[in-house]
Amino acid sequence: MPMSTHLYQSIPNNGFILTRNQYDAGGRLVFEIWVKTSIGLAKLLIEDQEAVCFVRATDLDALKSVLKLQLSPAYFKPLPLRNFDNEPMVAVYSPSLRAYYKVKQVAETYQIELFEVDVKPIDRYLMERFVKGDVEFVGDLVSNNLPYIEFRKVKLKAASQSAEPQIDLSLLSIDIECNEKGELFSIGLHQGCLEALPEVKPEVKPGANPVPRPRVEDKPVKEAAPYEKVLYNLNGVSESGKKSIELSKSEGESLDYAEWLSTEKALLVRFIEEVQSQDPDGLIGWNFISFDIRLIVRACERHNIKLTLGRDGTVLQFSDGQRGQQRFPDRAYVAGRVVLDGIDVMKNATYHFSSFSLNNVANEVLKDQKIQLTEEGGDKLQAIKLLYTEQPLKLAAYNLQDCILVSKIFSQEKLTQYLITRTRLTGLELDKTGGSVAAFTNLYMPEMHRKGWIANNLVAMEDYVHSPGGFVMDSIPGIHADVLVFDFKSLYPSIIRTFNIDPVALIEAQFDDSKEEVIPGFRGGEFSRDKSILSSILDKLWLARENAKKNNNSIHSNAIKIIMNSFYGVLGLPVVVFMTLNLLALLR
Repeated sequence: MPMSTHLYQSIPNNGFILTRNQYDAGGRLVFEIWVKTSIGLAKLLIEDQEAVCFVRATDLDALKSVLKLQLSPAYFKPLPLRNFDNEPMVAVYSPSLRAYYKVKQVAETYQIELFEVDVKPIDRYLMERFVKGDVEFVGDLVSNNLPYIEFRKVKLKAASQSAEPQIDLSLLSIDIECNEKGELFSIGLHQGCLEALPEVKPEVKPGANPVPRPRVEDKPVKEAAPYEKVLYNLNGVSESGKKSIELSKSEGESLDYAEWLSTEKALLVRFIEEVQSQDPDGLIGWNFISFDIRLIVRACERHNIKLTLGRDGTVLQFSDGQRGQQRFPDRAYVAGRVVLDGIDVMKNATYHFSSFSLNNVANEVLKDQKIQLTEEGGDKLQAIKLLYTEQPLKLAAYNLQDCILVSKIFSQEKLTQYLITRTRLTGLELDKTGGSVAAFTNLYMPEMHRKGWIANNLVAMEDYVHSPGGFVMDSIPGIHADVLVFDFKSLYPSIIRTFNIDPVALIEAQFDDSKEEVIPGFRGGEFSRDKSILSSILDKLWLARENAKKNNNSIHSNAIKIIMNSFYGVLGLPVVVFMTLNLLALLR
């Protein structure tokens, strides 16, 4: 029976964030967060939000005047916050992204310096609430026939991490075959076995109205057998190639997973339908976003097809990383589905291979390999083009094998569990590439605000002095007896904790007249003894890693190690708003 469309105030629910997005609706800023919960998939809409940045109190009148001339809506609020030059700051609030970007543009035009202006509003919203993946939320529940639950007027906070539930993400592996022009030959899809999870019913507190059960319960349970599919475009296949397909059918040797389609357009339409039908939590592949996603997006543009892969039917958003002379990672956003590139995930988890080609990684990790099309050093593209026209059955098998290898690598190496652990430690998005700077910002910035400080702006590149790194002594070649080996446990985190190396501790020490509570550092630098933020963060991570080791949780332990060791290097990067030139001098 269809559920009504009335609004119900929900009881508190817990879940884990899959994706996040921000946009304007009706002239107001909205945050959209997709959460995996015990009662199904939930779409959370946090409406009527504001984008925030900061300006010096001495520049406030000038900013007000120019914004008034530009008819740009904003309001201002003095706060007990100072920048690293100890100047009083005022918060600038904008009701929409459009208004926020206008404030940035006007301030830049009139050379009025704004602070923390590049922090995404949705990132600020989550980090200031110390959200790290797990959330507790309430809101007005919109009951409908969709395969997800939608909540409006949501209020959200960090869930207790004392009882972190196991999060299992369903992943759909995708791979394309094409020619040098990007014309699609086939799209392979593979989804591994899914174990049915026990249903966890939400606790109903005394006196509370129970949440109406969503239609997600009515969805059939997926079978345990792997899902395999190759969608094949027959438009360029030769007559002999088509005959080979018919012959295989008559001889009972046809590929059950292959679906033969007449055109590239039909291929794309069926691809969208299959993704929606399988409804995975994540889309994965190899060199996936920069190659497969990019070419699928271009093919959809050629045929005027909307690439509606979002769980709410919205279009995939592709962001090209090439911006002028700078190159950033390409990104793809799909509402409610994490988009992951296997190469990026493994590099982030500090895997090292002589080559990150799928064949090499599969050989080293799985002792398996791609279907070989040519002798070593042969023209693989030419072989694929020939198979496409003359031997479609073989190309379909080749296409599917690539999908299977990626699925197996993610499963065996527990790559999604690594990403979930990283998110629970730092608050990073699951699909965040790299992330050392973002992880530091997520952990450090909200604590810094609570101590009364606003982050610096980036150091101008012409003023930045690169750190030469640590000193390495020359070795004495030869065979030596009685050699002692000293391995300093977590060297860089230990240095930070010993000397209280910390941007805020450095600033606080400058304004400590007593000088009794400061720790002397290198090159005459001093750090506050009791105002450090970074040491406290490292203390928590250190303890968490020791517990992970004790419990033989290698995924958790490795994730913490990567995060801890990155902090020292992050402090000396010109792309970090917490870095100052005097701090850099102390780190050299």
